[in-house]
Amino acid sequence: MRVALRQTLPFVVESAANMNWYRIVQRIRHLPLLERAEWVWAPLRARFRRLAVKGVSITIGGRCQVLMPAEFCGGDWWSYERESIAALVEWLDRHPRGTVVDIGCSVGIFSVTALFHAPQARVVAIDPDANSVQAARRMCRFAAGKRLMTLHGFIAADNPTGLPLAEAVAKSDERLEGGGAAGATRYICLSDHDRPASIPTYSIDGLLCAPASNALKDGPLLLKCDVEGAELLVLEGARRCLTERSPAILLSVHPPTLGQYGHTVCDVRRYLEAAGYSTRVLAVDHEEHWWCEKREPHA
Repeated sequence: MRVALRQTLPFVVESAANMNWYRIVQRIRHLPLLERAEWVWAPLRARFRRLAVKGVSITIGGRCQVLMPAEFCGGDWWSYERESIAALVEWLDRHPRGTVVDIGCSVGIFSVTALFHAPQARVVAIDPDANSVQAARRMCRFAAGKRLMTLHGFIAADNPTGLPLAEAVAKSDERLEGGGAAGATRYICLSDHDRPASIPTYSIDGLLCAPASNALKDGPLLLKCDVEGAELLVLEGARRCLTERSPAILLSVHPPTLGQYGHTVCDVRRYLEAAGYSTRVLAVDHEEHWWCEKREPHA
């Protein structure tokens, strides 16, 4: 029986991870009769280490299969933001060489989806939490090619650093060398009174549209934005980009936290409409998920 379990359990664990049942496996691991059964767990650790090296095949939002580091497999990724993931995938199908700017990237789920679904797409992953930036790097490490740029910082209405994208990314890479931990990610918001003063602030116009910026000047652009209530500040800092580049926008709108910045959902919608955008609500949970794109000019 022990031999059979040694041969069978590793494949059960691998299948469970691939089907997003990893949390169930974790609970089984700590059952009273199994927790000290070292003869069971020793071969599983070896299999887990191999998974960590080659990645685990996971489907995100029911639409995109990616290779994900084993450390991230505990999430319910199959059902994750299905409508928003579908909108991203459909945009990439129309623009396979496009660029996705993932503002508020957290651990990088939208970033890894873009990189795997469109092998020629580029991604800029941005977050004010250093651990989240490092986690996004690890999340995307099995994607082919050097198509990911990461940036540690806030995105807001102003660009006090004065740095264009390439220089900002280089500075960020220097600052984050060797730091960060996937298990310590957290939300850091512009409204937090105790947020570290050392976190730099940028604007989309400053990064992408300043005269000194030569990065990502051409081609289709999608802005994915999830910033816990600071949505309008991000959009105000992208005024030139919205006019000149007409990016698609995948926007998470947070009615409960917009008020921390003196804004409302109507303010966000009015701003986008004034910029020539139509908005469509994809889904509503603890936030509203919007798809925004430039209206076609009337003939």
